Amino acid sequence: MSIACLIVLLFSSCLSWLMNKKTYGKGIHLQTTFFVFWSLIVLWGIFKLYGLFDISDEVYILVIIGSFGFLLGNIVSTIIFDTQGYSKSTPKARYLYAENRTYKILFYVILGVSIAIVFSKILLLLPLIVTQGMSNARGMMQVDDSLQFSGSLDIIYYYFAKPFLRASLFVMIVNVFNKGVSKKYLIIVLVLCLVHFFSDGGRGIFLDMFFSMFYMYYVTRRKISVKKSRIIKKVVVVFVSFVVMSTLQRGSGIFNTFYIYYCAGLQYLSQAINSTHFTDNTYGFTCFLGAGKSVFGVLDLLGLKHPEILDEANKFLLEAQAYTVDVAPSEEMNYFMTCFGYAYNDGGILAVFIIMFVYSLLCGFVDFKESVYGNTVFWRSIKILFFSGVLFTMAIFPFTKFVNFMGIIYIYLICSNVLSKETLPYKKRTNVVNHY
Repeated sequence: MSIACLIVLLFSSCLSWLMNKKTYGKGIHLQTTFFVFWSLIVLWGIFKLYGLFDISDEVYILVIIGSFGFLLGNIVSTIIFDTQGYSKSTPKARYLYAENRTYKILFYVILGVSIAIVFSKILLLLPLIVTQGMSNARGMMQVDDSLQFSGSLDIIYYYFAKPFLRASLFVMIVNVFNKGVSKKYLIIVLVLCLVHFFSDGGRGIFLDMFFSMFYMYYVTRRKISVKKSRIIKKVVVVFVSFVVMSTLQRGSGIFNTFYIYYCAGLQYLSQAINSTHFTDNTYGFTCFLGAGKSVFGVLDLLGLKHPEILDEANKFLLEAQAYTVDVAPSEEMNYFMTCFGYAYNDGGILAVFIIMFVYSLLCGFVDFKESVYGNTVFWRSIKILFFSGVLFTMAIFPFTKFVNFMGIIYIYLICSNVLSKETLPYKKRTNVVNHY
């Protein structure tokens, strides 16, 4: 079954590349990236290094069905999101705040407030970080209420400070490259990364930024001088160094950790899929839990009750974080249900097909917008958020994470305010008024 799954993914990769190249032109496309990424995961998983256990046929079938759904979404999106009717024009590109002094000051004030709130969280964890290490501090944060904010401050932290900080990181990275590799923005990115890292201890933020910078470097590489390229390489070394040091601090090997994290999710799902954690009836709330929390969280504040199914989806996520199984004789794993596992909880095999189809349409829509409005900060920021999300689908469905959905909202608020409206960089040949 592993060979059949790999053949499906390789075929889908080739077909996706051909369709997206014809529709959107050359470049890195989200749908093709998804298929290539999962082809590599299945290929590496076949070797079963470090004694990884077998992957069940049931899980391979889920991957195949999800891939067919994603491929159908790819086909449909290249039909309905066709860029051939658009022509290029050359107005000024829109940057972070359109060089509007009033909004620039406002943005940095809001960013400063969010950093101050997140930094307060760091102060709660700092004694544990110093005495027990980052990984232990992060674990205790999940179970010790004294390490959590209370009341309104907790709401502000989760609904504003943390997602706004994350959104600002993506926007700043786009501006690093749009402004010719600005050292000022690079310093801001590094500071924000460190604040985010120490607030929750996750190495993923550095991988997020690495993937984002890789994409931006790729699309702007012809405009970057040799000197600026060296600066980018030094920053990448810093990101990688933090990931390496954090991994070594946990007592793990670098290649071992990389291989287990990227390849063992299917082994984990093979054992978890028959557990009592799966309900098969959350109807999309598991995969789009981030959106559900955003919408119904606001309604809760207004005194309106949220549906019980949202609690079921959130319970599944919490249980996945706590459910630990052996994926190899000396390797344990939790949380990494893969995007297919989270979709399976929403309604079984049918939900896997439908949700992956919808996810593919969303990726195609972002590719379309980025290819048409490529030199706007908004769509570039959304693109790198999606790009990073695709490269974490071995762990989770991207919009199960609250910060990803709220990140989109805050990117929109940062980049599309009334003070920074400018002429769009592209226009359609036909008589259509607005395509933004």
